[in-house]
Amino acid sequence: MKTIFWGLLLFALFGCQTSQHLSDSTSKKPVFEAAQNITPLYMTGKKVVMISHPGCHFCQKAFSQFTPAIQKYFKTNAIFLTPLADENFEAHARVVDEWNAQSEYKHIIIHMDAILPQIPNLKSTPQFHFFNNGKIVERIQGWRPGTETLIEDAIHHLEKVSLQN
Repeated sequence: MKTIFWGLLLFALFGCQTSQHLSDSTSKKPVFEAAQNITPLYMTGKKVVMISHPGCHFCQKAFSQFTPAIQKYFKTNAIFLTPLADENFEAHARVVDEWNAQSEYKHIIIHMDAILPQIPNLKSTPQFHFFNNGKIVERIQGWRPGTETLIEDAIHHLEKVSLQN
C-alpha cells in the first residue's frame, strides 16, 4: 500500500516521471491501476487526460504530430491512460512497458471497463479530456488532420477558464 501511495504522490508532484502501472509485488506481473487511484490525479488544477494505446495507429500519429506547444503543455499537465481488457493483458502490458521505456509520455494501465468520473468511454482511442479542478472544459475524440489545432485551442480555453476561477 505504501508503494501505491508514494507512486501516486510522486506522479502528482512530478508528472509522468514514475512507473505508471503497478506490479504484483510477488510475481512482478503488471496489474490494472484502480480507478479510484486515477480520479484524484485530474480533480485538482488544470489537467488533460489522454486515453491512448501505444499500439493504436491513430495514437501513434497523434504523438508524432504534437506541436511543440502541445508537447510542452502535456509534459506537465497530462495524464496518459491505456485501457486494457483481461484478454491478452500481459502481452498488451508488455507493449505499454516498452512504450514507457522509450517515451517521455508514460501511460498508466487501467481496465477498459473502469468507471472514471466525466470520462464516459475508455474503449476508443485517442481521446483528450481537458479538466479544470475536476470539471470537464473540453473533449476531443479521434485524430485527423487539424486535430492539433483543436488541442491547442482547447489548451488556451483551459488556461482562460482556470484564470477566471
